[in-house]
Amino acid sequence: MIRIDCFTKDGCDACKIAIKNITDAINEANCDITLNIRNTNLDDILRKEITKFPTTVITKVDNDYKRKELARLEGSFPSDYIKDIINKFEKE
Repeated sequence: MIRIDCFTKDGCDACKIAIKNITDAINEANCDITLNIRNTNLDDILRKEITKFPTTVITKVDNDYKRKELARLEGSFPSDYIKDIINKFEKE
């Protein structure tokens, strides 16, 4: 399973665009994906090393629920690019 965490902040136009693009990519993907959109607080910034908004972290979760970070995107990206990343990691 793929897990996508999108870290956002209030009043961020790029964050709104990123959420839409991620949602569009997930809707077109043919795999099991969990999406978490997190309005970021100081603890998240420190723990997850967030430096730009939005930050999207794509993680692979195995059958034992162990997580492996596969990609970290800082900023907003087109849905086709995100879909390509999802498809690439799902095949692995």
